[in-house]
Amino acid sequence: MTDRRPQWPMLFLLGVFAVSLAFKLAVLRVGGPYVSIDDRSMFDGGFLVWFGNAPPQRMYLECWIAGVLSIANYAFRVVTGATTGGLGLNIVADAYRDYYLRPDSYAHLYRAFVILVDLAAAFLTWRLARRLLGQAWRGWAAVLPPAMFLLTYNTIWADVVARPDAMLPLFMTAGLLMYYRSDFGRRQGWLLGAGVALGAGAGLKLHLAFAVILLLIDLVRVHGFRAAVRVGWAFAVLSLLAFLVSAGIPLFDPLKYVKLRMTNAKDDASPWISWGEQFIAMLRGSGWVILPLALGAVLQRGPTSFRRSQPLVASLLVLVAGWLVLFGAIRQLRAYWMLPALPLFYVAATGFVVSVARSRPAWLRAAAGLAALGVVVLTVQSVREVTRFRAVDQNGLRAWITANVARDASFFVFGYEGLVLPRNTHCLGTIAAGLGRGLAADRAAGAPFTERHLKNWEEEIELERQDLLGGVCDEGWEYYSYYTTPFDKYAGLVDMATMRYIMVEERFDNPPDFPLADYLAGGFDLVAETTGAGGEGYGLKYRIYARRAGQGQ
Repeated sequence: MTDRRPQWPMLFLLGVFAVSLAFKLAVLRVGGPYVSIDDRSMFDGGFLVWFGNAPPQRMYLECWIAGVLSIANYAFRVVTGATTGGLGLNIVADAYRDYYLRPDSYAHLYRAFVILVDLAAAFLTWRLARRLLGQAWRGWAAVLPPAMFLLTYNTIWADVVARPDAMLPLFMTAGLLMYYRSDFGRRQGWLLGAGVALGAGAGLKLHLAFAVILLLIDLVRVHGFRAAVRVGWAFAVLSLLAFLVSAGIPLFDPLKYVKLRMTNAKDDASPWISWGEQFIAMLRGSGWVILPLALGAVLQRGPTSFRRSQPLVASLLVLVAGWLVLFGAIRQLRAYWMLPALPLFYVAATGFVVSVARSRPAWLRAAAGLAALGVVVLTVQSVREVTRFRAVDQNGLRAWITANVARDASFFVFGYEGLVLPRNTHCLGTIAAGLGRGLAADRAAGAPFTERHLKNWEEEIELERQDLLGGVCDEGWEYYSYYTTPFDKYAGLVDMATMRYIMVEERFDNPPDFPLADYLAGGFDLVAETTGAGGEGYGLKYRIYARRAGQGQ
C-alpha cells in the first residue's frame, strides 16, 4: 500500500498558497489608484527609461520592468478597444498619455506581476528549505518556511505600494540556491550565476549588496582567506557589474547617485525615531515568535555548526547572523526592509525547532506548537493588513473631485497632494512656466552646470513628463498644491483669487506663508470631508471648501 502521508505537507502548502493569493487579490485594487507617491515616480520612470531619463530615485531595472508592463498593458487596451491610440513609433508617448488619463489598469497590472514574483519567491523558499531541512518531520519542516513567507504581511504591503523590496526575496533565494549548487564556489558557473542574481537585486535596492558581502565571508569560512579570494573574486566583480547595470544611475550619472544616497541618509536620521525601535520592527515584521527562534538557531547551533561537518547549516547561520546585525544597526528600520532575509529567518526558525525536537524528543509537541504558532501569528497579521487597507477609501478625494468639480473650475490643495488626476493644458503650462523661471534664475545667478544638474533633477523630470504629452491635455483639471506649486516660486502665476475649491489636509490648517484661516473665512464654505491616498496606507484626510456664490471670480 502506498504511504500517502507525505502528500499532506504539500496539500497544506497549496492551501496556504490559496489563502495568500486571496489576501493579495483582496487588496489589488485599493488606492486612488495608488497609496503612495512612490507608485507615481516608479510608473513615470517606466516611460522615461525608454529615453534614458529614468528618475534618479528609481533604479533602471525597476523602471524597465514597469515600462515593459505598461507598454504591454497599453497595447492590450488598444487591441481590445479599451482606448484609442496607435502602436507605431510614438508608442511610448501614446502609452504615457493613456496612463496619465487612466492609470488604474496600469497600477493593477503591476501589482499582479509583483504577486507572481511573491509566489515564485515562495517556491524558491520551498526549494531552499527542502535542501536544508530535507524530510524532517515527514516533510512538514520543508513546507513551513514557504508557508510563513506566503503569509507575511510585508509582502501584502510591498505588493500594494510600488516598493522594489517586493522583488528582493526572489533574487535572494535564487542567488542563494545557485551559491549552494556551486558547492561553495567549487563549481564556478553556479557561483557566477549567484553573483548576477544578487548584484541585480542590489541594483533594485542596495540592501541586497549585503548578501554579496555575507557570501564572501562564507567563502572565507569554507576555504580560508587566500583560497576564498581565488575562488570568489570573479563572483564579487560580476556582482558589482550586475549592480551597476541594474541600478543604472551609479553607472550613467554617478554624481546624482551619490547626492541621493547622502540625502536619503540625512532624511533617515529622523529625530522622531528612537534607538531601540528597530528591534520592535524586527520582531513585528518577522512575525513576533520567528525572530527569537532564528536567533535561537544561531545561539544554540552556532558553536558546533560552524564546523565543516555541517556546511549548509553553518552557511545559513552566517547569513542569518549577518542580517540580524545589519537590521539591528538600522535605527530607522522599516519592517518591509527585511523581506530579502525573511526566507532565511523562516528556514532558521524551523530548523531550530526541528533540532530541539530531535535532541529532546519529549519537547516534540512544544516545538511543533511553536512552529504552528508562528504560522498563526503571521496569518493574523496578514488579515489585519488586508482589513486595514480595505477599510480606508483612499480613492475618496479623487472620486469626489471627479463627481463634483467641473474641468474649468480651478482648485488648490494645502498639504500633501495625495491625488492622481490629469492636469489640463493651462495648468501644465503654468507649472512649466514656474519651473522654467526657476531654471532661468539659476543660470542667471551663475550657478555652474554640475550644481544645477544635481539640484534641479525633479524640475527636469517634470518637464520631460510634460513633453511626453506635448504639453497638451484636454481632459484634465486645473489644480495646484502647496508643495507642487509653492507660493514663492509661483508668485504671479497661480492666482488664489480664482480658486473655486480648496482642499486642506488634516493638521495643515496654518501654513507659515499664507493666511489660510482668513482666506477661507472670507469666501468659502465646508462642503465635504474625505480621504485621499497616502499616509502609509492609512490615507490622508482632507476637508473640502467651496467658494460661496458671488465671492471672488
